Amino acid sequence: ACYFPKTGPHREDDPLFSYNLYYFSKILCEKIIQRNKSLRFIILRLFNIYGTGKNKIIDYIKTNLNKKEILLQENINIERDFLHVDDFVNLIAKIIHSDENKFNQIYNVASGKSYKYVNLKKYFRKKGKKLIFSNNLKFTPPRPTVRVDIKKVQTKFNWLPKKKLFEYFEN
Repeated sequence: ACYFPKTGPHREDDPLFSYNLYYFSKILCEKIIQRNKSLRFIILRLFNIYGTGKNKIIDYIKTNLNKKEILLQENINIERDFLHVDDFVNLIAKIIHSDENKFNQIYNVASGKSYKYVNLKKYFRKKGKKLIFSNNLKFTPPRPTVRVDIKKVQTKFNWLPKKKLFEYFEN
C-alpha cells in the first residue's frame, strides 16, 4: 500500500502518497476502479506477503538457515508487517463466501503486527545464527516503519491471521 508516512498504524482512510512510479500506478488504479460507478469492487491493500517464494527477504533468510552467517542487503532500521500466504488465502476464501455487504470497500490485508529487522537479528542470535545487515546502503526507504491497522477486515470477515513469522523459520 502507498500510505503517507506516519508512526501509528495505517488505516484504510489515511492519505496516500506516491513515492515513485510503482506507488503512483497503484494509487491511480485504485482511483480508476473507485470512479467507475458501474463496478462492484473490493480493493485489498497487501503488505509483505511471505511463504515459499513470496518475500525475497524472509525467503532468503529461510533458505540460508543452514549457514552461521546470513548477509542481507537491507537497512536494519526497517520495520514491516508480514503476512503468511496461507493466512491471505484463508481471507480470500472468507471474502468469497461472505454474505456481508463487502463491495465497494478497501481493506488493509496484513498481520497487524510489525517486526523490526533489528528484532529479527536478535531472534537469530539466540538461535546461534548471525544476520548481517549491510551498512553501506545508500538507499533509505521512504517508509522505514510500516504498521497496519487491520480492524476493518478482521471485523467484516471475522478473520485473524494464524501464522506467526518466527514460527515460519522453525519449520
